[in-house]
Amino acid sequence: MKPEELDELLEKFERAETTLEEERRIKAYFTQKESVNEHDVHKSIFSFYAQEQKHSIPDLERPKRSGSRSTWMKIAAVLVLLIASVVFYQQYQHRQELKRQQASEAFDKTKKVLELVATEFQKGKSNLELLKDIDETKNEFIK
Repeated sequence: MKPEELDELLEKFERAETTLEEERRIKAYFTQKESVNEHDVHKSIFSFYAQEQKHSIPDLERPKRSGSRSTWMKIAAVLVLLIASVVFYQQYQHRQELKRQQASEAFDKTKKVLELVATEFQKGKSNLELLKDIDETKNEFIK
């Protein structure tokens, strides 16, 4: 590979614009030949890549969980949801009962007030009957 071509490929590599084929050509150049001093940095990078490719990552196995543990976790989650539902329902019922009691108390107070008004109205009505009698008597004398 010509030095100008290599420089151009390295510039593209640094800008992350190379294709896989171009990267293979650069790698082949640095693994087969002695490079010029100005390319020592790149040679060390590609030799590092080559060494790392030789290492394999062992397959990691996930630890197997016992079926009973996950089953117990599911049962516990269902129980928590059930208990929470019962508690919230009881709180809702309690609030509704308080509202009913308050409404009943308000109704009773209103009823008492209206009875008082009716009683006072009756007293006033009897006074009006007296005035009516006086008015009739007055009319008799005036005639």
